[in-house]
Amino acid sequence: MNPLLRALLPLLCLMAPAGYAQEDTLTRRLPEVQVEAPAPAVPPLGLPLHRWGRAELERLVTWQLPELLSLLPGVFVRDYGGASGLKTLSLRGLGAVHTLVLWDGVRLNTPAQGLYDLGNVPSSVVEEVVLLRGGGSALFGANAGAGVLLLRSLRMLAEGFALGLGGGSFGEWRAGARLAEHFKAHAVQLSGELFRSRGDYPFPSNQFGQLAWERRQNADRTAAALMGAWQYWGTHTRLWLRSSAQWSVRGVPGPVVQGRVEFARARLWEREWHTTATLLYQLPADELHVLSWIRWSELHYRDPDALVWGPNGADESGLSTEYAAQLRWDAQRGQLSSTLSAEVLHEALSGSILKPHDRSSAVRQRAALAALGWWSPLPSLTVIAGLRWELYSSHGGYLSPTVGVEWGSARTHLRASWSYNIRPPSFVELYYFNFGNAALRPERVHSWNLGIELGSRTLAAALELFTLLVTDQIVALPRSPVFWSTFNVGRVWSRGAEAMLEFAPVEYLRLSATATWQRTTDQGTNPYTRGRQLPYTPQLLGSAALTVRRAAVELGLYLHAVGKRWSQPDNSLQSRLAPYATLDATVGTEFRLLGGMLQLRARVHNVLNASYEVIRNYPMPGRSVRLEVRWDNLRAPAASAS
Repeated sequence: MNPLLRALLPLLCLMAPAGYAQEDTLTRRLPEVQVEAPAPAVPPLGLPLHRWGRAELERLVTWQLPELLSLLPGVFVRDYGGASGLKTLSLRGLGAVHTLVLWDGVRLNTPAQGLYDLGNVPSSVVEEVVLLRGGGSALFGANAGAGVLLLRSLRMLAEGFALGLGGGSFGEWRAGARLAEHFKAHAVQLSGELFRSRGDYPFPSNQFGQLAWERRQNADRTAAALMGAWQYWGTHTRLWLRSSAQWSVRGVPGPVVQGRVEFARARLWEREWHTTATLLYQLPADELHVLSWIRWSELHYRDPDALVWGPNGADESGLSTEYAAQLRWDAQRGQLSSTLSAEVLHEALSGSILKPHDRSSAVRQRAALAALGWWSPLPSLTVIAGLRWELYSSHGGYLSPTVGVEWGSARTHLRASWSYNIRPPSFVELYYFNFGNAALRPERVHSWNLGIELGSRTLAAALELFTLLVTDQIVALPRSPVFWSTFNVGRVWSRGAEAMLEFAPVEYLRLSATATWQRTTDQGTNPYTRGRQLPYTPQLLGSAALTVRRAAVELGLYLHAVGKRWSQPDNSLQSRLAPYATLDATVGTEFRLLGGMLQLRARVHNVLNASYEVIRNYPMPGRSVRLEVRWDNLRAPAASAS
């Protein structure tokens, strides 16, 4: 790979509606979250779905979303360490470009790289997290071959205010505030978050055969987020306007290698703003949804030590703009329910960071038509079928079909599905200087899922079998000793099993565990890598949780385990990364104070102080402590049409 692209790689990685909801049996006993349209629309797709509400985010003292998602089966977070490190979501063995991230309907996957850094999500303004494991392009569109992560902003069914403040190890602190008010047929809300971390955690390092303790350099992060929302409701009409602005600056240190830390002075500034408008018109049996959004994001990267750019180092910037509109009609006629939708999306990227072929910008439009229906010929049986057609200005039209079936009784739930999904090439893959290939085709993903759930009042279990086949995979191949280029020549096959078990013998005690086995192999033509596990894709994942609640005190223990991985595609012995496990502990209590509710919570991460790396040469923090206090007098309004 050419030196310029190799130096840019960490930066390129950082560039980054209401319907029937079918929940997992294992999540039904969690505290109910009052649903307020427009909640994430998830009609039955024959796939496992998990919901986390605001209560779980607070209980786990979650300051970055990956801390929560790692407890689910089939989920692996590729974490480069600390609060400033890149954090992307790998589902069922596939890369982050195959997981679609939506926030109130807004696509967060960047057009530049096709993924999103989940560390950028301000968790204090998130009401609900919904994870769908399995192909969802027929309903949600591109980049949903492995799954969909849906985020919903704080609901507006409360009024009052809330304040929160927390601090922890390595200079971490977070402050948050929320103000909400109702006025007859209107509601307004304002919320914000400030976050800061020095990121100077200690770690053991082998320097020329000698084990020494070092401190992470240039891993600090400062971030701020502000969100405003307005809601109106009439007899048949509801209207929402939401606007969010985010800003952050952080160090982006590279790997710790013999005698030095790469990118030790690299800095990244990011700004992002998006506004969403949603209109819901309700009829006796139908609903019309109109969604439009604008997203604008800017980044600036500076590394004075990257002399491959010139004597002054790297100084690159990029501006991404996106505009979209969607029309969706939800209808029900007897035992047949359907969703019809049409949407358009415009995305553009400009700036010195892209360097497309003698141009300063890249632009792409897409349009889509989709139909999804589910029919219940019997009370316990649902048959699902859907088809989506997407047209790209850069490479034509593609179909994404899905079929599935679900059957359920009081104690048993069965599901099966197949879908054919799409992942368009990113702007970097298409146009990056001496690397991109404008003739690339989208990747396609066949996704099969077969699942069963068994449950009673005290014991519940679930098993999912899956297989994913990626065709037309985009890979980088050398064109000369210096230059590389991208081509549609790869194939990937991922297959595995996910298991969940939950035991609640008494009201105040809950035990749960998950296990995932996945085999994700290169099926291309290279004899040195064919049949080998993809880099940084663990074969085994596991988690366990124990929560005890007595009176107003709740205790929790959370174990997260990851099996062996390889950093190189040939799975050589030298590239093997050792398995690791971390144990977290939480404690919390709440009581009434001054007319509101006071919450006190604490979390100890990595209780046993394990030393490990998720990505080779990127050390992770050891034991750390986090404390948080929150007071609110949020309450349901005296009279509300919601």
